[in-house]
Amino acid sequence: MKFSFLENGVNPDEPLLYRITIGAKLFYVGCAMRANRPKKHYERNVSRMELGKPYRKNNPEGFRTIHHELLNATRKGEEIVIELLRNVSAAERFVEEKKEIGIHRKLHGAALLNATDVGKKGAHKSPVALKE
Repeated sequence: MKFSFLENGVNPDEPLLYRITIGAKLFYVGCAMRANRPKKHYERNVSRMELGKPYRKNNPEGFRTIHHELLNATRKGEEIVIELLRNVSAAERFVEEKKEIGIHRKLHGAALLNATDVGKKGAHKSPVALKE
């Protein structure tokens, strides 16, 4: 999986919010304690899917929509960008993530991949991409 990585002046060693953009039409917002998590984990999960390996031993079907869309984008050669948005406090990172998801949901609607993952372990639904 090839991707561009933009730090945007965010400290990569502190808790942060990030956005993954796939082909400028699909979006995912997440939080992490450090920037190496989104860089390493998504690439690993896409690789596991390509090899037919399970997500985890105790949750073999646990790949989420973002993983499927990253695999599709990789196969199609679409641009993938992981962008650090801002640093947040460790204690408030999930609250801040929900706020950021809300902002992106208003901007991008169904193109926000988080919307299809909420409360559904292993759920994968193809999102409706933004109209060209």
